[in-house]
Amino acid sequence: MPSAFRALAFLGATLLAAANAAAQPAGSSPASAPAGSTAAITDTALGGGRSGGTFFVLAEVDGKPVRTAIENSQRASQWQGANLRLVGEERQVAAGRVKLRLVARVAHAAPIAEIFGALRNDPVAGVIEVELQPAGRYRVNGILDTYRREVWLEEEGTQRLLGEKIVQPPSAQAQAQMAEATSFACCNLRYDDGWIGDDTYTGMPFVPAGARIRFLEWGRNRANVLIDGRKMSIGVDLTKMTREQFAKMTIVDENPSTRIDTWPAEVQAAVRGGKVMPGMTREQVIVALGYPRLDAGRTLEAQEWTYWLAEREEFSIVWGEDGRVKAVEAATRIKQQVMPRP
Repeated sequence: MPSAFRALAFLGATLLAAANAAAQPAGSSPASAPAGSTAAITDTALGGGRSGGTFFVLAEVDGKPVRTAIENSQRASQWQGANLRLVGEERQVAAGRVKLRLVARVAHAAPIAEIFGALRNDPVAGVIEVELQPAGRYRVNGILDTYRREVWLEEEGTQRLLGEKIVQPPSAQAQAQMAEATSFACCNLRYDDGWIGDDTYTGMPFVPAGARIRFLEWGRNRANVLIDGRKMSIGVDLTKMTREQFAKMTIVDENPSTRIDTWPAEVQAAVRGGKVMPGMTREQVIVALGYPRLDAGRTLEAQEWTYWLAEREEFSIVWGEDGRVKAVEAATRIKQQVMPRP
């Protein structure tokens, strides 16, 4: 073959290899997985609104940055003031052995809130090396409060952990406060800034069930407390309950995490994500969503419970004869936010 033809053949093969490499998804495809096979990794985003959102995201694959739910949410929230609109992110990553950088942090919509939030909140970040299965589905998840600051990768559905958890230990001050706290959050307690009331929306950020609570003092219509080292107030907005009655409902002596750990894996995942699903018991729904509003003659024995995702965004939980959730009645858009993904 003439040298000119050999050079052209070599150049063509080189360009083809480069094009194939550019078409590959994030990360490389090691020999342990079929060439071109991928896995899906989804970020987790919780909260939203003026208080910002808590994010557990995949930030890098084999040292290369990838788009995250944080960037998506902040981009979607431009020109909306301080309200953060949550937008998720799912990306395809080459199956096989990869190094993933995971990040857990609180983010805000308004630039000034983001700056001050960064000063107050120390992100949790680190790199894990894992083996992703072809066509596998995975989620970045974690816990981010004063006492537990963790991020990890898990299989969707089974919640099986991949690799090691990335853990940032609590501060000495937080550990001292934790040792003095002998009560716990009964359920996922939705809050607005530092206020936990009886008229809240399930779309708000929440203090997780089992968070340690230390009582400080009584206020006019509230109990002032430390929850995971943060000063907050628990009180009555709407119902005719007294502050003592409402505090007794929400602050309990027995850690609900002990019971949560005995529930089926899919129920545990829904509860920890603040979601509801068919088959849940009344106790499991309360732990996941908090108590339904008990004004206007409503009781816990009713065959239908009403919650609000946000103002004028209502959904109903219908109970079956077996005492478990029979159906969630709501617009499709609301169902997608209050129920786990199939």
